[in-house]
Amino acid sequence: KDTNFFVIKVRLNDRNLSYSLAKEIVKSYLEYGQSIYLRQYVLLENQVKELDGLIEKTHASSSIQNMFPSMIIPDYKVQLRDLFSQKFQLESQLVAAKEFKVIDEPIVPNSPISPNKVRNIFIGCIIGLMAGVFGAFFMEYWEKSKPKK
Repeated sequence: KDTNFFVIKVRLNDRNLSYSLAKEIVKSYLEYGQSIYLRQYVLLENQVKELDGLIEKTHASSSIQNMFPSMIIPDYKVQLRDLFSQKFQLESQLVAAKEFKVIDEPIVPNSPISPNKVRNIFIGCIIGLMAGVFGAFFMEYWEKSKPKK
C-alpha cells in the first residue's frame, strides 16, 4: 500500500518468450517513469528558482523599508516567511522525488509455471470421486423410485 512498487508477471508456455516480454515491459516502464521524473524535477527546480527571485525582491523591499521608515510597505516579514515556507516545501518535494529503478531483474524460472500436473491430477481425482458418489446415490434413488410390480 502506497509503496510505489509494482510486480510484473508474464506467464506464457515459452519461458524465453516470457522473459523477453518481461524485459521489454520493464524497459518501457523505466523509460516512461524516468521521463516523468525528469519533467517533475525540472518543474520543481524552476519553481524554487522563481521563489528565490521573489525572496530577493522581498529582501530588497525590506532594505528600502529600513532606509525610508516613513514608506509603508505591506507586511514584508509575513511575505518573506510565506516564501521561505513555500521554498522549503518545494525543496522537500525535490528530495522526495525518486528515480524509477528496477529492484529485481526479470528471471527465467527453472521449472514451468503452468500446467501444474500434480495439482491437476489431484483436482481430477477429487472431482471423479465426488461424481462417482453422486452417481451411486442417484442410481440408488432411481432404483427405489421405480414402481414395483
